Amino acid sequence: MNRNATLLGLALALGFSLRAQENLELGKMWTFENPPLEYWKEAHGFQASQEWLDKVRLSSLRMASGCSASFVSPKGLVMTNHHCVRDMVSQVSPRGKDWVKDGFVAKNMEDEVQLPGCVLQQLVAMKDVTAQINEGIKEGDSDADVSSKRDANQKKVVADAMAKDPAHFHQVTKLFQGAQFQLYSYKRWEDVRLVVAPNLQTSHFGGDPDNFVYPRYCIDFSFVRCYENGKPADSKSNYFKWCTTGIKDGDLVFVTGNPGQTNRLKTLAQLEVMRDVQYPIRLQELDNQIAIYHKFMAQDPQVEQQLRTQVLGLENSQKAFRGYLGGLQDPSLFAAKKKAEEAFQKKVMADPALKAKFGQVWAKLADIAAQQRIWAPRGKFYNPGNSAILTRAATIVRAVTAKEEKDRKQAKQMATRPLPARSEMGKELLTDTLVRARQALGAEDEFLGALLGKETPAKALDGILASKLYDDETVKKLIAGDEQGLKDLNDRVLNAALVMLPVAERAQVEIAKLTAEENAQSALLGQALFACYGTKVSPDATFTLRIQDGVVKGYPYNGTLAPWRTTFYGLYARATEFDGRHPFDLAKPWVERKDRIDLTKSLNFVSTNDIIGGNSGSPIVTKDAEVIGLIFDGNMEMLPNNFLYRSDVPRSVSVHGDAMIEALTKVYDAQWIADELIGTRG
Repeated sequence: MNRNATLLGLALALGFSLRAQENLELGKMWTFENPPLEYWKEAHGFQASQEWLDKVRLSSLRMASGCSASFVSPKGLVMTNHHCVRDMVSQVSPRGKDWVKDGFVAKNMEDEVQLPGCVLQQLVAMKDVTAQINEGIKEGDSDADVSSKRDANQKKVVADAMAKDPAHFHQVTKLFQGAQFQLYSYKRWEDVRLVVAPNLQTSHFGGDPDNFVYPRYCIDFSFVRCYENGKPADSKSNYFKWCTTGIKDGDLVFVTGNPGQTNRLKTLAQLEVMRDVQYPIRLQELDNQIAIYHKFMAQDPQVEQQLRTQVLGLENSQKAFRGYLGGLQDPSLFAAKKKAEEAFQKKVMADPALKAKFGQVWAKLADIAAQQRIWAPRGKFYNPGNSAILTRAATIVRAVTAKEEKDRKQAKQMATRPLPARSEMGKELLTDTLVRARQALGAEDEFLGALLGKETPAKALDGILASKLYDDETVKKLIAGDEQGLKDLNDRVLNAALVMLPVAERAQVEIAKLTAEENAQSALLGQALFACYGTKVSPDATFTLRIQDGVVKGYPYNGTLAPWRTTFYGLYARATEFDGRHPFDLAKPWVERKDRIDLTKSLNFVSTNDIIGGNSGSPIVTKDAEVIGLIFDGNMEMLPNNFLYRSDVPRSVSVHGDAMIEALTKVYDAQWIADELIGTRG
């Protein structure tokens, strides 16, 4: 991978050889308005027509909750991951039933259950609005002015689009860090109903130990259905047909989905702040929270059920951040980034016009990064954190001191809301927050000094929990008075809030200023990229629809080889090898119906497609636009692709279509759904 920057520079010197795109560290998250048609033709021998592109775009969906999905039948049937809907499934489970753990299968369309809050979006139109977003920006405008003008212009663009086309949802998306802006328009479905969700242990087999690893044995799928006017949505014009011919090692496949965020265009200085400050703070928070939750979940089955889906999400984030941080701590990744950055800078500096406009960008971003090292921890910890009583104290202060009447009124309403009952788990979470805050901010920090004094967080906890703010009548008197009344109460928590809010406001001002400066310089960096490379590179992920080409391919690992696919034989073997202990236990239906299953069928498979968080639920399709699988994860080696794309070992991990059909027909008695997918029903 160290040769990537050299290859990139050579490719550019030769007029940007199409074949060299395979080695771009900026990856292959192509937008539909700029698909790399010539590259696909040269690299894969595949000629994509506009009809093909429109079909795969309109068959693909975005879940407002943060995942991807796709139409897989003419009757509005949608495929996504189980982990993308399990929170919603938990909410609609009837009293006394646990559809997350035990699964759900509708007997027919009338049996499908509405999922409140589930919104699906289809990208129907794209328009370049870069000129409109930059309207009114003048040479010499400050970074704050540039940011303010772009924000105002963006609101106007969206408002105008809504006025002209109120039937669709409109969103301006910033590409190449603000060098380009696109107006994306979406059709929305808000009546979405659950059709099939397998057992949690089926979709999450192997649990956290197997998360972000491969070989893998998860059948992480679910099916929902879009409804319009009380009837199944008509999707016959745009849906992915089910592939029944299979795939093999080396086959070309495409992923269409909505990758959430990558950081490939960030400079070394920006990545160093993430490595040294931001990621370690976040990872420590996740580690400690998860440990506390597990402690209390083990003590009470009711707590376990309440927190289960939340903790699964936290564990996924925890492992992802470990992978991201590990990537940033990898000298080879930083060496490759350094080489690519130097090649980029050299090209800019070689052109007098580019040098005059963009030559200072890297130095300015480094200065901003130095300031972010100071303010990022303050922005994180100058807030109420996990404490209901600190939150109440902050709202009391705002209710009395806010300048605007509407802000005071809103704060008064919040301050008088009932507090949750004090619990041992809440105490441990608060103590942990304060311990981490002291580590990050130092013992001399003024907010922590007001809250803790000379005591340790654990010792100060009793004083915090003895606050007079737990008394509702005291709160009512305080919010009806003035600032002097707040000081006269002489309450430890309230005194800390009085100190915290001014310093928090200062931190917010500084962070906002740095963010505006960073955005302005990042946009210039994106413009420099455009000037040097054009649209032959793909932009960072923005949780908008992308198409990613790749091939089905195993890889070397742990001194041996990972096969391109796993089978049901492997699932049952892994459960046996761990003696059926959790998280390698099989759900009851899978034990009882083992003899029905064709154990030779493919279960999971890997490919070189370029994905990141947000791609969960993405369809993986053949060049014939037939769905062969469902993205649900990547391996650990894929996580550093957040910063630099590599395809030697990083892989996307998918559920094979055969595994879903086996599950539907052999385990869950859902032949009617399998028939709808394969097309044997009307």
